Amino acid sequence: MLVADSSRHLGSRIIPYIQSIVTTTLALPPSSFSLTRQVFTLQAALIEVVANFMAPKQIVAICQNALKGHDGSKEVLSVISKKVPTKTVWPVVMELWKSVQTESSTVGFVTRNPTNQADCQVLSGFFDLLRLVLKNSDRNALPGLIKAIFAFFLDVFDLRHRLQLRQIDAEDISKVEDSAIGSFLELVTKLNEATFRPLFVRVYDWAVVDLSEGKGKLEFDVPQPR
Repeated sequence: MLVADSSRHLGSRIIPYIQSIVTTTLALPPSSFSLTRQVFTLQAALIEVVANFMAPKQIVAICQNALKGHDGSKEVLSVISKKVPTKTVWPVVMELWKSVQTESSTVGFVTRNPTNQADCQVLSGFFDLLRLVLKNSDRNALPGLIKAIFAFFLDVFDLRHRLQLRQIDAEDISKVEDSAIGSFLELVTKLNEATFRPLFVRVYDWAVVDLSEGKGKLEFDVPQPR
């Protein structure tokens, strides 16, 4: 706590030490509840003070560690969603999505396997973070990102199909899907009619046409709203 308070007190003077703080805190093993919470508290304090000066790869690394579900991780994820600018945090989310999918596909899912459940927990944690990011996003910054966001969610909607092919337990899939839907609903609250209409039309086509024809990964080509 003292180190975290010192980081807040130092303010911008801590900028030269950002990388060393990130590297050191990520290298510490989660040996105890107290130490783990202090690590996340320090990372949260760092982001509160100098979020605009942190590289996306540094924030991605912090998020990857936090998504493992250690005690106190929700604090740093909440701070990231509130303090990191929308245009900066969205590339972070995209990189995390790639990372989460890569880890899940390489571990090897087995029905009711503890590793399977742990990976589903990571996926649910990712969508919880995404929900917070969208909740705290700047409405004025979203129009420039909307096509990428739409494409992302259409990919997410195909997640149940991909997890079923890996023989993931239905209960675990439902938990992940519920988290994904929660983040999508958060996006909807940020959109006006003009920006939501293209997404609705494409989602409808996907649900009614693409799935009935057995198509796999979605292709996305929605015009920018005027």
